[in-house]
Amino acid sequence: MRTVQGQWVPIFLAAGALAIGAGCGEGEPERKYRTIEGTAEAIHPPDRVSMSFVNDKGMPITVDGKVDPNAEIWINGRQATLADIKPGDAVKVVGYTEGSGLGKTIVATKIEVETTTFDVPDAPADKGETPPAKDENGSDGDS
Repeated sequence: MRTVQGQWVPIFLAAGALAIGAGCGEGEPERKYRTIEGTAEAIHPPDRVSMSFVNDKGMPITVDGKVDPNAEIWINGRQATLADIKPGDAVKVVGYTEGSGLGKTIVATKIEVETTTFDVPDAPADKGETPPAKDENGSDGDS
């Protein structure tokens, strides 16, 4: 059997392209983020939450989901924790779904709450505000 070296080059190139293509399978699909506004129903720190909302067809829906460990949680414009959210609070949740079928889970990456019941500590807001200066007696000059 006689072999010509130049005939093997296209075969090696084709095999290399197939090998590279095989490693580029579907992998993880790109996440599609969605925002849902509703009401907090139940909070289960460190990472579970239930909320209700009205879907696009006007039907009330209650969903359970988990909170990403790096999720941003804000209450009245101040950074907070999941434990600070109370049932009944109006929430805006940004997140994505993972899994499929019965294993499908909503994962929150950002939660914003507007409420009148959050007790804000005496600290500057993250928006550049500064607390009043205190004198040597600890007074802020208002008394």
